[in-house]
Amino acid sequence: MSDLTISLPRVVRAGQPFHVAVEVAGATPGANVRVEVKKTDGPPSAWAGGAVDVRTDPTGAGDNVLEGVVLDTAGHYVLVATASDAAGDFFAAQAKVLEVVE
Repeated sequence: MSDLTISLPRVVRAGQPFHVAVEVAGATPGANVRVEVKKTDGPPSAWAGGAVDVRTDPTGAGDNVLEGVVLDTAGHYVLVATASDAAGDFFAAQAKVLEVVE
C-alpha cells in the first residue's frame, strides 16, 4: 500500500507565502509520483491549488516541497492532497485543516 503525507507549518499568515511538504512511501522504486494539493474549503483565495513531482528512491519513498502557497484571507482552510504515478497507481488522499491568521 502506498502512503501519502503532507506537512504544513504551524502558523500561516494571510498573504504570506508558505510551503507544503509532501512525502510518499511504498511506491514503485524509481517512479515519478505527481502530487496535487488543492484548497477544498475555506475563505475565497486566489490560490486554488498546485502540484509537485516526487521521484522515489530504491525503497519507493521520496519527498518534495510545494513552494509559494499563499492564502489571502484569515480563516480555516482544508487542503487536500492526491497523488498518482505513471503506472496509474493512486495513493489515498490526505486532508489537513489549516488556520490562517492576520
